[in-house]
Amino acid sequence: MRPIETVDDVLSNIKVIASVPLSQNRFTDDYIRYLMNRETDLKVYPALVRQNQEYISKASILLSDDEGFIDIPSDAYLSTVISIIYKDTPLASVDREQFSLSKNGYIFQGDSIKTHYKNAELIVTYVPIARQYVDTSAQPEIITINTTLKRLTLNAPYAGNTLDIITPQGKIIRENVTKVNGSSNHQVVLDSIDGINVGDLIVKPFTTPFVNYTSMVVRYLERCVANCILEESQDIEMFRVGKNSEAEMLKILLDSLSSRGNKSAVRPQRRRF
Repeated sequence: MRPIETVDDVLSNIKVIASVPLSQNRFTDDYIRYLMNRETDLKVYPALVRQNQEYISKASILLSDDEGFIDIPSDAYLSTVISIIYKDTPLASVDREQFSLSKNGYIFQGDSIKTHYKNAELIVTYVPIARQYVDTSAQPEIITINTTLKRLTLNAPYAGNTLDIITPQGKIIRENVTKVNGSSNHQVVLDSIDGINVGDLIVKPFTTPFVNYTSMVVRYLERCVANCILEESQDIEMFRVGKNSEAEMLKILLDSLSSRGNKSAVRPQRRRF
């Protein structure tokens, strides 16, 4: 298993790369995390999606309605999908005028997808939106589990009504779970505690305390954010050097990702409105 990199560690690396002084008030940790989120949205994530990287994809089983419609998952990146499968049969995105001629076709209609399969289970694979980075050390950790009451005791308060649960290795165990009545700030009661262990972290939905990409991607993110800081600091010479390094790192990253296995079977389907 590859080592997981925390948001806190990556943030510290960025400060070193950009030579952020310890005694300054401008580049706070909150602001650097904002830059990490922004650069992920604008540069890192598009680079990964551009290469059709299935390792950041997510598969969900969705039930179509009695007219064959399924809702596009709310966390789908740019509201698009990679693939749809019905009983091992891949469906293909088709033009509207071709839909009636293609039994295994589907079309986009607003925020929904229409298929020929009614009240059926469909496996939808898509790239989820990038989770927002939060400070790692501040996330509540599960310290005890009462299996009878299905109650989790935390080492720090959590006030939200919904939550995600993430392992110390960055694996998402539960998403957008609602707490059961009887929960308190330091204790969370759930309908089910299957798969949850002591040491797992409680976080707000769609956030993460980890930068859960390969090391090459993380290093590219660090360089991008450091360049933002150098630019705002008006360190022109170091910014110029940093931008050259960023461009070279992106080229190497894309070259490496493009040779990662055979992606011919997993292709994002473009919209046909």
